[in-house]
Amino acid sequence: MAEASAFYTASRETFKLYEDTDLKYPGSSSLSIRTLHSSAIQQLTRKAQLAHRVAGQASLSALDLRPYDETTLSNYPPLEAQLLRINFWHLLTSSDHTAAALGTRPYLLHEALFDPDLTVNPSPQEPAPVLDYGRLENSPHLEKQVLDGFYMGCRMGHIAAKLMWALRSYSREPRDDRYEDDGSSVASVSNLPDM
Repeated sequence: MAEASAFYTASRETFKLYEDTDLKYPGSSSLSIRTLHSSAIQQLTRKAQLAHRVAGQASLSALDLRPYDETTLSNYPPLEAQLLRINFWHLLTSSDHTAAALGTRPYLLHEALFDPDLTVNPSPQEPAPVLDYGRLENSPHLEKQVLDGFYMGCRMGHIAAKLMWALRSYSREPRDDRYEDDGSSVASVSNLPDM
């Protein structure tokens, strides 16, 4: 744990040197750094409120970058667009929706805040390569499997958050209305939109 703390401290101190510039000119690395710092704070110090603030900076940067809009993403180089897309889905599903559904913090990235609407393609047909194919162990097939796994995890987080919200809403309903089974509860879960 001491090594992790030392590496986090070094990363945070280095980041402070250009944090203002990063806020002025954000990119995919802005989201990645803040997401990783938030996770490190949570794991190393258990300071959930501080971790939430750092994650909030990532979410605000995401709103500025607009990675939820496919038209905006088309203005970036393919690799940067791919990294923005990945960071956005992680922030939205694995971080924001889950935390809000668990009641640990409010939504920061709610679809009502997206202008224009959410149009990002969850997994583009031709994603920009992220791995170095010059290395023997890397291949397009491996990269596709990693991305498929990532998006599956995002989808599972999204579905779990929706289920938790439904359960919380259900527990708030008057008791008399709870036990009518018209089949809509199963239909609503099975008809969730694809991400």
